[in-house]
Amino acid sequence: MSALPDISLAGRVAFVTGAARGMGATHALTLASRGADVLITDLDSAELDSVAKQIREDTGRRVET
Repeated sequence: MSALPDISLAGRVAFVTGAARGMGATHALTLASRGADVLITDLDSAELDSVAKQIREDTGRRVET
């Protein structure tokens, strides 16, 4: 169950910090699954790249790191 209301975020861009793991990664994936393109940041660039790849594969949305 997601705390985010069931709304479309198509045409929007989300910025998520701390997105390499945990809640940040989950929020980025959820926002992308709702249609937002995402800009994700974290100090751990290797994990961040992994999350970006997962978001692209799972949602097809544009992801920048």
